[in-house]
This record gives sequence, C-alpha cells and structure tokens, in this order.
Amino acid sequence: MQRERLSVSIPETLDVSPNASSLARSLRSIGYSFSDAICDIIDNSITALATSVQILIEWRETRPIVSIKDNGKGMSRHELIEAMRPGTRSPAEQRSEGDLGRFGLGLKTASFSQSSKLSVTTWQNDLGCHRAEWDLNEVEKSNRWSLLLEQLPKPDNESATGTIIEWTHIDGFSEMDIKEGQKQLARMVVELEAHIGRTYHRFIEGQVTRKVGFTINNLPCNAINPFFPTKSITRPKEEIIDRGKRCYIQSYTLPHSAKCTSKEWELNSGPNGYLESQGFYLYRNNRLIVPGSWFGLAAKKESSKLCRASIDITHESDFDWQIDIKKSSATPPPSIRSRLKSLIHNLTSSSRQAQLYRSRSLSNADMVSIWKRVVKDGAIEYVVDHDHHLLRSLTEGFGEDEKNRVSELVNIIVNTLPTRAIYRDLCDDSASVAQPELVLKSLIALAVDMKQYLQSMGRSEENISTILKNAEMFRLRWAEIKAFI
Repeated sequence: MQRERLSVSIPETLDVSPNASSLARSLRSIGYSFSDAICDIIDNSITALATSVQILIEWRETRPIVSIKDNGKGMSRHELIEAMRPGTRSPAEQRSEGDLGRFGLGLKTASFSQSSKLSVTTWQNDLGCHRAEWDLNEVEKSNRWSLLLEQLPKPDNESATGTIIEWTHIDGFSEMDIKEGQKQLARMVVELEAHIGRTYHRFIEGQVTRKVGFTINNLPCNAINPFFPTKSITRPKEEIIDRGKRCYIQSYTLPHSAKCTSKEWELNSGPNGYLESQGFYLYRNNRLIVPGSWFGLAAKKESSKLCRASIDITHESDFDWQIDIKKSSATPPPSIRSRLKSLIHNLTSSSRQAQLYRSRSLSNADMVSIWKRVVKDGAIEYVVDHDHHLLRSLTEGFGEDEKNRVSELVNIIVNTLPTRAIYRDLCDDSASVAQPELVLKSLIALAVDMKQYLQSMGRSEENISTILKNAEMFRLRWAEIKAFI
C-alpha cells in the first residue's frame, strides 16, 4: 500500500503586530516603583543636556498630578512622535556618550506603570512647540495606538528649549479618600527626594560630570553621596578591562561612629542601615544603578559594614552587565565576577581593621579603663579589673566584709550585662547604642586622679598625656579636660 504524501505549502509572511489593547496593559505591569519611574524620566532629561529638572507633585482637586519639566534641548515634531512610539530605539543602537537611555521604552513604560494618561509638551525656538498625549483608556477602547498630537504656542516665561512630562491619572488613589491620599502622596515625595539625591548625587555635586539641579515642589534635592569621601579612607582605583571594555572600581572605608558626629553617622547610614548598605555601587554613565550589593560574591557581615566600592561602566557594557529595563538591577559578566571576588578581601580589610580597633585588647594607652578583656577557653569575656586603683581607693579603710560586698556587687553588674541585646543593637545600627556620658566636672576629677596615679608609677608627663587623651572616657572631651590637668 503506497503511503499518502503530505502536501507542502509555500511559506507565508504574516503581519502579527501586537494587539494594542493587550500590549498597553502589559506595559503597565513591568513593576516600577514610583521613584524608579520618575528617575527613568529624569534620565531622558539628562540625555537632553538639561541643567535643571523641576518636579511638581501635588493634589489637584480630587486626584494627584505629576509634572517633570527640564530645560534640555527639547524635541521637534518628528522627534516627539518617535519618542512617544513604544520601542522607538533598539537597545543595540549606538548611543552617544552620556546617554542614559537603554531600550527606547523608558518614557512610556515608566509613565504607564504609574498613570494611564501621559502627555509630553516640548519646544525648540525655531521649530515651535508641540504636545502629544497617550490615553491608555482610549487605546484599550479602540485597540489602536492612536496618538493625539497638537501644535501650541511656546509656553510663557520658559527656557529657550525644554520639555514637560505630565501624568494626570495616577494609579492607586481612586479608592482612597482625599486625606489618606494626600498622606500617601507626601510619603512618596519624601522617598523620591532621597532616591534622587542618591541616584544622581554625582550630577548634583557636579564634580565628575555636568552639574544638574533638581527640585521637588520648588525645594532643592541635596546630594546623598554613599561614600562620605571627606572622611572615608580610599584605596587606589582599580581598572578591569574585559573584551576591550573598561570598568573602574574605587573602594572606600567609611569612618567609625566614634570618628564622626552622630548627624554624619546617621546621614551616611543608607536607607537600610550600614549592614545592608555595604558592597558595590554600580554606576552607568555616572548614574547609580545598583546600590550596595556584593552580587552574591560575599555575605554582608558586621565586620565589613563600613566598606563600599563604586564600579563605573558605560552604556557600551549594558548587555554584558544585563542592565534591566528599569535600570535598577544588573549582573556582572562571568569574566568580571572572578576579578571582583578576588578584590573583595582587600576591599574589606580596612573596614575589618576599623571594626577590630573597637574591640582590641586594652593597651597601655587604654589602661585608664576599668574593664579587662580576657580570653578563657576560646571565649572572650569583659570583666571589671578589681585591682584598678579607683576600686582600691574606694575600698581603702573598708573591712573584709565590706570589700567583699563591693566585689560581689560589681560581679553582679558584670554578669548581668545584656551582651546579646547589645550585640543585636550594634549589628542593627551602632549609632543607636549610646554610651552614657559623665558630666565634665566628673571627667576632670577622674583625669586629675588618674594623672596622680600615673605619676606615682613613674610615668613621664608626655606619656601621661598620651594615655589620658586616648582613653575612651576622656577622648571626645579632651580639649576641655586638658586645661585642668
């Protein structure tokens, strides 16, 4: 029996363009946070050479509105249409140096993730002013990407060129009453201010790139530099060349809380505290992409919490580093991961030394302290030195029973010290654990007493001065104390 032959058809070329209604809904589900979405818009402003970005977030009647205005080079009618087209530029397309764009989707995806209505007004002196608007509710109804476009007079009292992005149908507020909605909007503004201060701190500082000013509701955003360069220890910059592309690594060891003010310590802690803020900070064209990550190459430890390191790449490395569409995550390429892993030990060594400094064995310079560090059966204990001259002078003239009672009281205090709770608090944020301070009068009395004791031991004046000024209890107020001894 002869097998029946299967018929073979000629291949067809079919138009299977995306369904506009379905794609519109998909673009609203990429997962931007409010702050990340605003920053994606700001990236376009910086790429357009803006030196000023003004953000207005306010409650208008029964709903909030967001407006982002810049003094960049603006767009022509054709450029505006292309900017509003989903996927207008290929991520593989060659971009100019300093271009913060990525997929040609940022304006649309960022806006649609927060609002169903996006309008863009842009102007150039010679080419007039144009306004384009996407209303996703209309796109879903008509199932067509029909862009509303109009020509307008140039806005009064504005820069020669510029652009205004506006979101008017912000998601998530329709089910809130006005009072609760206004509170939520205020929280979003506070978070955005800090996010911009961190993400664009190099632009705000204007030291390594073009200076750009940012305001939110007419208040300036201040730079939040995660490396506290004025007081941090820096290491020589590292250069890694991978397949002809360069990245640069600069490491910093932030100062211990004892070497900066409480305000400085808190300001540089990062949004989640020192422990979570350690690691690499990835910058793409001077814009922060990833804050505080070891990229899975090391654990975040208490001993390395003061270590932070910047990694600088350009847009040419986007594919290698797998920069995501929101520009909020990345993964180092395998060839660079191995190099980063080999650097981590050296990068964190200064932080470990700074942490160990706080718990080192008491030296001659710390002999003022009444505490002793004792290693017993592999465990570390801190005990009171019963032979310390302050205790001995206190119990002079006491009988044996009285001396024993004082000794028992001291032991009870030491043995009930909540060391585990203190350790947990220190790991969370050492700035939150404050050591009670003695009043100046008591400190001076103790310093005078210690000086007399050290003199009786035959110590020189210079040696006594060194010991006292380095003692923990006197160090911070030494300038006031030294005049009395």
